[in-house]
Amino acid sequence: MKNRLREVRYRTNLTLSSASRLLGINSDTLAKYERGEREPRLETWQKLANFWEVSVPYLQGLDQEWYQAECLECGKVFRILSKEADEVNCCPFCKKFYFSSTVVNNGAKKELQDYALTIDMAKQLCLLSRTKKGKEYREYLIEIEKKWNDPQNIVQRAVDILHSENLQLKLENKSLSRQLEESNKKASYLDVILGTTDAMLTTQIAMDYGYSAREFNKLLHRMKIQHKVNGQWILYKAYMGKKYTTTKMYSYTDKHGKDHAKPLTAWTQKGRRLICDVLKVNDVLPLIEREDIA
Repeated sequence: MKNRLREVRYRTNLTLSSASRLLGINSDTLAKYERGEREPRLETWQKLANFWEVSVPYLQGLDQEWYQAECLECGKVFRILSKEADEVNCCPFCKKFYFSSTVVNNGAKKELQDYALTIDMAKQLCLLSRTKKGKEYREYLIEIEKKWNDPQNIVQRAVDILHSENLQLKLENKSLSRQLEESNKKASYLDVILGTTDAMLTTQIAMDYGYSAREFNKLLHRMKIQHKVNGQWILYKAYMGKKYTTTKMYSYTDKHGKDHAKPLTAWTQKGRRLICDVLKVNDVLPLIEREDIA
């Protein structure tokens, strides 16, 4: 079932980037929530509902959100959709304005005297009535129909619809442009990997992620990619023998003038692709793909 996340975001004139910043949720994650590709946790649903001041069921698209309205003169209680609350401004019987509305779709059971009338039903009731009041109602509905069918009003409605659809398309295009820009950012680091065939030391790769070599090695250890044996980082068995790494000899001279050679683990192009994929799954991105850095 389609949720209403994108609908309420558009209604509040927020871009995906602005909403994600205000909510403290990654824009990629929020976009997946909107498309239904990823299901938020219950506490996240509540956070989103509180932010947009709607109920969780409404945000999840489970039901329509209804409002209670009462006529100031006759006292009859009506039920109207929230999206129509600003359009419905008078009682079809008494021509009086509704006063404050209250959400009734909040999970609580409340007995209401409900008079949800369509225009067609109101017409039927007016035609059945032979009283003076019934005549007034008929004249009222006839006047509404005349205004509705007025050529100027028809043209205005068409203009309003086109304007609304044009605005919607602009918002969708902006969102798509943003997603395309983010996709290009993601592809750029992969291009860096594919464009460099030489084996690289961990220090060089760590810089791409904003880590020191020591911190990055520990990160790869937490991701179950490598572990330390006799002072050297070695791949776990699941990754061994797959040409992810090679060994480079590091030559240096100690303080006594004696030459030494130390083996260092270097990552092949295939190995750097592995690191990129594993870290991305765990929401660890290189600097050029991070929105807060860009």
